[in-house]
Amino acid sequence: MAKSLKGKSRQHRDYKKWLKANEEWFKSNPSAFRRMVNDPDILLSLNQHMTGKKGKLMKRIERIEQRKSDVPTPEKKKRTFRLPRISLSTASQNLGRVSELINNINYIGSLFK
Repeated sequence: MAKSLKGKSRQHRDYKKWLKANEEWFKSNPSAFRRMVNDPDILLSLNQHMTGKKGKLMKRIERIEQRKSDVPTPEKKKRTFRLPRISLSTASQNLGRVSELINNINYIGSLFK
């Protein structure tokens, strides 16, 4: 690790955790890591990108922290309408009754014409 990074890791424990978490990527991409450390423009653009997306990043971090916390979050009530499941024979009987009612209504209506 470069001297400048060692100084940063002493100052910021989270920075050190981040380096350890990404150690595999650094090992597989040493040239990219070297450019990132030596070129301040890359670090500035990364910083600008992260500050530009700060709102989204903070929401994502909060969600991750909520998942890790032991406090269960209240479940949202589902507002779905479901018809009761009925058998085919029951549905056929109900349609027969409806058909009889419609016929009776039509008959009564024909009496008043």
